[in-house]
Order: sequence, then structure tokens, then C-alpha cells
Amino acid sequence: MKISREYGGWITTSLSFLIVMIYSLNIKLNLSLIIFWIPVFAGLALFDLNLKEMDKTSDILIFVGIIFSVFSIILYCYIIIPYLLFFISYLFKHKRYSNYLVTLTGLSGQVFMVFLSLHFSGINFTENSILLFLYLYGAEFAVKSFIKKKFSYSLYNLIPFALSIIFTHIFIISIFRLSYFKFRKIKSIGIMETILYSVIVIYFIFISFLQR
Repeated sequence: MKISREYGGWITTSLSFLIVMIYSLNIKLNLSLIIFWIPVFAGLALFDLNLKEMDKTSDILIFVGIIFSVFSIILYCYIIIPYLLFFISYLFKHKRYSNYLVTLTGLSGQVFMVFLSLHFSGINFTENSILLFLYLYGAEFAVKSFIKKKFSYSLYNLIPFALSIIFTHIFIISIFRLSYFKFRKIKSIGIMETILYSVIVIYFIFISFLQR
């Protein structure tokens, strides 16, 4: 299998899935969530491949994705919305549309997937889903500030920072992204992003145990 070049996609999706599984299983046992997320990971493995690059392994992943998508829609029909957003993100990428659109649709699908998964388990995550999206989307601007070496691109991250003061305080860590334009290696940003999102995931897991 060809591994996606979008390592950030793998890490972000995996950590989001971790929030869903531990948060929901700690409150209400719901193993159907695994079924919902199987097509997501199957699609992520195919995200960088265009139709001409598809092989037997790709065909198997597509088959698995379709089968579990059907199961998911039968269990909870609204799950088709994030699936469609993921597919739109795939089309945008291979049509060479702006990275902002690719990230916007992909992250919208991912965060909506988190929201629906938890909602299906009877957990209200509406406010935090909005903040989560704003936070994750901020990485696009922070990386742009690194590439262009312009501080102005990173100013978007003042939005989740300001909202975190009013609502969920953990997102205040978005302030660290204001320094990315000074980084020398893109790998350092990847490491920093993984650490920051891991902190957010640990926070929500901790909160889930308090609400048990």
C-alpha cells in the first residue's frame, strides 16, 4: 500500500478518532463508532492516489470503504455528510484547487465526523466541535506563515485563541502557532502540531473521565 504523503492527515484523524473512542466508550459503550470510522481511514490511504494509480490493494480498500459506508448509513443516515465532505476534499486535491479548500472540506468532514459520532452516543459536543474545527484549520495558516516567512498569515490563530478564553480554555495553546514563521524546518512544525493536538486530546479524555 502506498502511504499517504499527508502525514498530518493520518495523525490528526487518528487523534480525533482517539477522542471519539475513549470519550464515548467511557460514557456509553457504542462499538458501532468503529464501523463509522473504517471508511475514513480507508479513504485516507487512497487520498494521494489518482484513478490511474489505483491497483488491487486500492480496489480492496475501496470495497471495504463502500461496504462499511453502507453499514454506517443504515445505522445513522446523517453519517453520509462527512463522507461526502471527504470525497469533495479528494476531488479538490486532484483538481489542484487551493490547499485552503482541500483542508477546509477535509477538516469539516473530520470534525463533523467527531460531532456525529459523539452525538450518536448521546454526548453533546457542539461547542467544542466548532472550536476544534477553528483550531485545526489554523494549522493551514500557520504553515503558510512558515512557507512565506510572513507573520501575518499566522494571525488567524488569534481567533481560536480569543474564543478559548470565553469557552474551552485548552484551545489557548493555538497562540504557539504565532512563532511558526521563525521555524527553520517544516518537520519541527509537524512535531509541534502533534504535541499540541495530543495535549488537546488528553484534555478531552481527562474531561470524559470526570463526567463518568
